[in-house]
Amino acid sequence: LRSRTDVPEAAQAVVTAVARLIAGMDELVAEPQPDMALRMHWPEAQAALQKPGHFVNALRRFAGEADAGRVPEPNVPAALEKIEGVSPQRLEGETMVLYLHAWVLAAHRYVQATA
Repeated sequence: LRSRTDVPEAAQAVVTAVARLIAGMDELVAEPQPDMALRMHWPEAQAALQKPGHFVNALRRFAGEADAGRVPEPNVPAALEKIEGVSPQRLEGETMVLYLHAWVLAAHRYVQATA
């Protein structure tokens, strides 16, 4: 995905949703700013994929960051807004993106449960 030019719109939306969730949590996605997550779109998400180790590490650390209250409040609704209308069926053939879609939904449930 990080170097593909033909990424389906639904896959772009999911990866962007993930980037919105981790925005401001990691040096990968710059310094936190109040509306940072809302301003993230496919080019920023694709740039985050250029450092796959950092990207995966941010996913791994998400629960701990949420527990510590370090996930910026706008991130979750911004991520959910991005994947609205994206069903698993629209991600057919994009296995990694399908798992990221499930991760976004699980991260949302986790934040709700710990709030």
